[in-house]
Amino acid sequence: MAAEAHNRPVALHRTTSNHSFSSLPLSYASSSSLLKSETITNPYPLKGRDVVIELGNQQQDEELRRDIRKLGGRIVENIDENKLPFVVISDHPGASRLEMMKGVYNDKMILKDLPLILKQAVRSNVKVRSYVTFQQQFARFKSRIRSAKSLTNAPQKRSAKMVDGSVKEKKVRLLKRPFIKWQDSRKHYAPSYKECSTPRWTTVYFGPAAGNCVFRRVTAEQLERRKREGQLLMPEDSDPPSSPGREKSVKSGKSVKINRTVKTPRNKFCDLCNKAFDDMEQHYDSKEHMISATQPGMYDEVDLCVGSVVDHVVCPAALSSVRLPDITPMEDEPTFPPDGARYYESSEGNYEFTLLNKN
Repeated sequence: MAAEAHNRPVALHRTTSNHSFSSLPLSYASSSSLLKSETITNPYPLKGRDVVIELGNQQQDEELRRDIRKLGGRIVENIDENKLPFVVISDHPGASRLEMMKGVYNDKMILKDLPLILKQAVRSNVKVRSYVTFQQQFARFKSRIRSAKSLTNAPQKRSAKMVDGSVKEKKVRLLKRPFIKWQDSRKHYAPSYKECSTPRWTTVYFGPAAGNCVFRRVTAEQLERRKREGQLLMPEDSDPPSSPGREKSVKSGKSVKINRTVKTPRNKFCDLCNKAFDDMEQHYDSKEHMISATQPGMYDEVDLCVGSVVDHVVCPAALSSVRLPDITPMEDEPTFPPDGARYYESSEGNYEFTLLNKN
């Protein structure tokens, strides 16, 4: 049965033997898959292309023809030198060997074991695919088409319903406490917020309201010392003396003690001991960690970096800016008398002594 073949682009080159033109398909250097992944949105990847089928099983031949037509291809019975087909599909054992060459064949190939249609494909540089390979590619292509259709047919987001000719007002959702919210003072931009899933929230103090660290409010003793140093701070911003573990309740406004019995999740690695442990709370109470944490000079470099070196704490890592005075003994050193004398002189008087061993 003869069928019309679609014109496909070809490149013409002149051979050196007979100076005649022969056609060479431009798609011979394409990938091994006929149904490429970029054609997922196109349900007809073989549209306008001619396919030659050479199968011995009549049932497989009819099924393959239906699949080719579903993909938009046309079936031709032979290879025309002027209008080369896109691919030749065959169930011959030699087709598996030819499909690995991707349409570029060696001139010294032995063609006597191949059928006539495959010999013509080799001479015309037409791609060859085996029946099994094409069925596998066609199955993968159908699965990609189904996935693309499922995404295309997904329900679209509905617009806001019109109520009395106007858009229905959106409900305002209040943030759940505790939360963090960042917003510019002019309110020109949408704010950023973060809701916390746990009710345990540690207060952070900034600027002059911070004590030894950002998680401790300044105490009265620290406030007095800062006033002497010239850093003024309102008294109501400080906590009572010796109360670093208390915070102000939101409901009652009274000072309540912080519950420290709740375990805080930490990394399972101790920087002091340089080891990893499964139970960090048990490790912190162990003797090994206490010995490492209480070594002299363990935190000297940290104290020097944060500026917490004070007069009554000796920090070997900190360079001493004031030279200590030399220690002068309260009493004069005793001067041994010459031989025969049993006393020595000092600023407080004369003392008698007994020399037990002169040497």
